Amino acid sequence: MKREMLLQAGRPALPALAVWLCCCVARGPDAAPGPSTATGSRQSSTASSPATSAPVLTDPAVNPSLCLPSLAKASALRMEKSTGPAGSPAGGTVRIDGIDTDAPWPEYQTPSAYAVCGGRYLIEDAYRDLLYLWEPSQHRLTRLGQGRLAPVPRLGRLVSTYQSEHLTLSDVDPALPRLRAWLGPSRDIGAAVVGSYRGSPLILSRGTGGTGASGRSSIELLELRSPGAPEVHRVDTPAPMRIASADSVRGERLLLVGNTSNGATRWQSGAASSTFTAEVWVASMDRGQLRAIGQAQGAWSMGTAIPHPYVTVVWSDHDPSVPFGWPSEGCRNTVGLDDERVQTQGCSP
Repeated sequence: MKREMLLQAGRPALPALAVWLCCCVARGPDAAPGPSTATGSRQSSTASSPATSAPVLTDPAVNPSLCLPSLAKASALRMEKSTGPAGSPAGGTVRIDGIDTDAPWPEYQTPSAYAVCGGRYLIEDAYRDLLYLWEPSQHRLTRLGQGRLAPVPRLGRLVSTYQSEHLTLSDVDPALPRLRAWLGPSRDIGAAVVGSYRGSPLILSRGTGGTGASGRSSIELLELRSPGAPEVHRVDTPAPMRIASADSVRGERLLLVGNTSNGATRWQSGAASSTFTAEVWVASMDRGQLRAIGQAQGAWSMGTAIPHPYVTVVWSDHDPSVPFGWPSEGCRNTVGLDDERVQTQGCSP
């Protein structure tokens, strides 16, 4: 079904599209947002004050086609270092529930395990970026390749694997010891987790956020509804805006952040001008409305060689299993589910 107003859905995804997986953090100063009118195929709507009783829309059940590793680490699985038989790697191998495997033991950390469908576990060696699938009933460990896990709020973890510089987004095949591609492979870059929408992962597509000749901007989102066939959603805004974080979706509501408003152009240690704010917006993905709801405070990263400005905004029921994003540190802003009120935590001054 075609989406009107802000969203135009159902177009086939670009065959060359690929993704990078990191949490998307709105950051960096620019000009303040322009007029608060969003247009689509037939009409427009004007920004308004936060609703006094905004509807709390719950997400539908998880897409039954998905077989994602769990957000939480599996505590039932016991992994330990084994010296192994003769000829084993010098650094030892991974022993799972008393069974020796040929997987090398990471040098500096214990592997992590995440439950997947069928009573199986995905094993992550984060030191080497290696992924394995453990099948307890078969006492079998299968190497899945080199890759990483990207948390998706309330759903699980997308698997990203690399081969000859091609990146693929996958879950785990429900029936076989292998990954199942949902998007890719491709050599291009350009997508980040936005949140979960209608029970499926929603990611930011490559090449979005540009401004056309009319001065309007656009954001393209991919809803992973079925393997190899993502549904495309397009959000048009009157000025450049960014996805607020990797946890920006609740029901049909999408959090956006405008450009910083008061000149955070460079870091000045101890100076009042080092603080800045940005407008927070909510886009209604089903009704095509865009409204400003308040100001979020930004901060500068202190854990990087050069301080970077960032603004992080999440919903008030944010899942702590999902990182706020890079370079997000202590400063964060939350939006209430009921009143859509923006509240700041851990920011200074």
